[in-house]
Amino acid sequence: MVLWLASTQGDSITGRVFEVGGGILAALEGWRRGPSAAPLANPEQVGLILRDLAQRVRRNADMSGNDLD
Repeated sequence: MVLWLASTQGDSITGRVFEVGGGILAALEGWRRGPSAAPLANPEQVGLILRDLAQRVRRNADMSGNDLD
């Protein structure tokens, strides 16, 4: 995931925090887990999954719940 995000293929995803590990791949919505995906059998699918999660996640918010972007 880190390699994909650092590559030119991941340049459309900025300002997002993801939870990865222990069978979890999820986009975070502030202080809580947002959309998630099942563990991947093929790591080449990570780009498609991350783009999908980033599109489905709610907007970034501050600690008071106000939209930041």
